[in-house]
Amino acid sequence: MPSPQQSEHNDPPLLIPFETESNEAGLYHIYSTCPSVHPNEDTLESVTDALTLAGGDWIPSSSQITEGLSSKEISQDNLYAAFSNLTSGLLMAYHYSGTSQQSVAELQCLTIFISDLLFNHSDALSFSHTCESKNIDSYLQDKSNLFCKEFGWCQSAVKIRLPKEGKKWNSKTEAPELEIPGVYHHSITDVIESVFQNDITKPFNMIPYYEFWKSPDGHDSKVFSEAYFSTEMVETYAEINDLPHEARDDLERCDSLAGASLA
Repeated sequence: MPSPQQSEHNDPPLLIPFETESNEAGLYHIYSTCPSVHPNEDTLESVTDALTLAGGDWIPSSSQITEGLSSKEISQDNLYAAFSNLTSGLLMAYHYSGTSQQSVAELQCLTIFISDLLFNHSDALSFSHTCESKNIDSYLQDKSNLFCKEFGWCQSAVKIRLPKEGKKWNSKTEAPELEIPGVYHHSITDVIESVFQNDITKPFNMIPYYEFWKSPDGHDSKVFSEAYFSTEMVETYAEINDLPHEARDDLERCDSLAGASLA
């Protein structure tokens, strides 16, 4: 008798809701299943490299312009190839980071750039934003620049609907449209694959959840805040887990948007 044909897929795992204890503010979470990592174990400063966050007087031991390289073939030296010198590259990076308004965070951000080991005060005296902007334009005309397809970059045009003072349209699609060519970007799919293949995702919580607030009199109220608290995100996670699992596939399923949000 031939042996019964084994199924190529396993049944989806059973999701058993997991509820946390209320914190000092009365907030608690209900997950679709027990998370492998709690998203609040780390502080904001320990899980982000946003230079515009005011996080104290921290002086880097090495250059901060090293993260986010799109390819292992790109070295730190390549990042400054378009500029007159390393200092000009740092100042241009500061100029195009953060917001367009002055703030305490922006001032703190500036101290990080000028305290970088690559910053040279004598080069700063001859810095010219106009000159460096032209250098960037010339650099992008060179087909060997870092924004080429070989490094995963794409070039597209972005279309933006524009308002007009004193003028109304029946729908957004009827408003004037401005097309901005030459926008460099990565494929969102490539970005997601790259991040999830990196060890940086190990401390990420991949499971969205509902957040509730327990009042002093014991009344529970749902909290509406971030996207990963939303019903849509939790339902999407359930749909992903309902998909067929290949035999011997015991990997945790996740919603990539939730994983990025909860990191």
